[in-house]
Amino acid sequence: LYYLLRLEPFARIALQLQGGKFDHADRLFYSMQHSWHSSSCDGGLSDVKELIPEFYYNPDFLINSNRFDLGVTQWKQRVHDVDLPPWAHKDPRRFIRIMRLALENEHVSQNLHHWIDLIFGYKQRGQAAVEAQNVFYYLTYEDGIDIDSITDEIDKKSIIAQINNFGQTPHQLFRKPHPTRKKNAVSLTLSTHANILIPHQAYKYSQKITEIEWLGEEKLIVGARKSALVPPKYRFALQWGHPDEGLWMVSEADVWRPPQNAVIAIYEGVHDSQISVATVTHDSKYLVTAGSECVILVWECPTKPTAKDQKPLKLIAELHGHSSAVTCIKTSVDFQVIVSGSADGQVILWDMKRMILQRRLPRHPGHINAICINHTNGDIITCCGDFMFVWNVNCDLCAVKKTSQSTQEAITAVTVASGPDVQTNPNIITGHGDGKIQFWKLQLPENDEKKNLEPEWHGFVYDTPVSDSLCDKGSQLSGLFSSGDVKDRDVAPDKNLSKIRSNRRRDVPYMKIVPSEKRRLHKAPITCIHSPSQTWTRLWTADESGVVQSWKLKTDEHWVDDASVTECPRCKKGFGVLERRHHCRYCGGVFCKSCSMRKIPVPQFGHAEAVRVCNDCFTVLQAKGKTQNV
Repeated sequence: LYYLLRLEPFARIALQLQGGKFDHADRLFYSMQHSWHSSSCDGGLSDVKELIPEFYYNPDFLINSNRFDLGVTQWKQRVHDVDLPPWAHKDPRRFIRIMRLALENEHVSQNLHHWIDLIFGYKQRGQAAVEAQNVFYYLTYEDGIDIDSITDEIDKKSIIAQINNFGQTPHQLFRKPHPTRKKNAVSLTLSTHANILIPHQAYKYSQKITEIEWLGEEKLIVGARKSALVPPKYRFALQWGHPDEGLWMVSEADVWRPPQNAVIAIYEGVHDSQISVATVTHDSKYLVTAGSECVILVWECPTKPTAKDQKPLKLIAELHGHSSAVTCIKTSVDFQVIVSGSADGQVILWDMKRMILQRRLPRHPGHINAICINHTNGDIITCCGDFMFVWNVNCDLCAVKKTSQSTQEAITAVTVASGPDVQTNPNIITGHGDGKIQFWKLQLPENDEKKNLEPEWHGFVYDTPVSDSLCDKGSQLSGLFSSGDVKDRDVAPDKNLSKIRSNRRRDVPYMKIVPSEKRRLHKAPITCIHSPSQTWTRLWTADESGVVQSWKLKTDEHWVDDASVTECPRCKKGFGVLERRHHCRYCGGVFCKSCSMRKIPVPQFGHAEAVRVCNDCFTVLQAKGKTQNV
């Protein structure tokens, strides 16, 4: 409650606890530095605080977006947004991102068991707790006193009030020292080692493939053209776009308009017009469809019916909000959200539990080509032409990138590479109209890079003034809702707060997208990219011509570790600050710049364009090319 008083419903609880007003400003959470000093040295033994989970994923609790009057400290400082450390650059989003990186750091992982010993383990009580200076007031322990044995009602109520106000220590779970966290045995992932991604196997289908699912043991399920595979076993698919404008359930998903014996059921009258896009949630609970009439319909996902007991689709909800044809729909069961994009650049988030509009992103500068949801941290990736936008789950713009200079290289598919670090260091994979797949890394910029994260991006264009639509202030329910979407709240503005109103723009990026690896084997526009969660070393891509290409990481000794090489194996020049290491894309060795200046295509490793190789490999590959031409 101390940390979350700027958010509802915790603000209301804080008011109830203090008799209808906030506590004195000096005792509120207004500065990270002040809270740190108070709990570690200045506050004495009575000030006991611990970081809560929100410090690692939710920047909103650091911002007084509701413009609560939190008072003035004894140093005449008005309490508003939380003062952050200098390395956060006054940006709560950057602060949370760095905190999460620190939490997932290897040093923290190797020392996490010490914290478990203090909070839940053997150092919570007894002599071990005394030696660790981990002893608290006796009422905070769950068996410190038997409340039922107290006969005096006044004493009983006072003790209960103390427990309610000051809390209790957790239940002791372990009596012995907790073991150290084991290191992840998997060292190669798509997120960290995309540079050794090579083609594995190619499949050819008669029609365009738009959806791919891999069930392990080389069992690949694909959906042709306008199809949506039905989880969890993917034995059936739903198809649309037929002349009857109906929705077909079929058993052969790789063929659009399959033979009659493969059609299990036909649902007619799903939309008033032809269905434009459809998808099934991962738990196979809902079927989400959209047509050219701009309405999104949510249905109860049909199970496999028979000819005798075929029932009509059960409509769950109608979602109204788009003003043009819906082009993309993605769902996330973990975050209970539906994300839809339309031809006019509008992207809307829908609450899957209540089936209502949750957030509306700023209008993109063109047609929405692709959408992806990171199911680990809730980040949303939207693609419009050759622009890519990354938003967090609270609809703050994290980063924007112009991926190419040609309309032929527009983004046509997008996904997030699987791996253990997908939450802290996500690797985005995009497919393009020229058949290229590109890896991107999301990074925090340095101080001198913040002013020019994406030179070719000039911001969103709004029909209403930016000050009324995209700044955190009390007269709007959300910073990303335009003034025409929601009504002002009945909040009496504070004259003092109006002077320190936060102008933090939620549509301004604070991270950068850096290109990483790229591969180009497809000769047609990419239609689908699949990075399965059950493996971190495999990838599948498909294009409009029906070609499905599987990729894998070359996990043998092909790629030499940088740290293991101190000098160039050819010229024996030592590596240092002035002499960088360069990998040969063919043999995987590490060489100096002089010994790896040549470039040549290496198609067997997925490099159709010329890439850097060592001088010896260049001679070998050049000789092979001449032999093949002869």
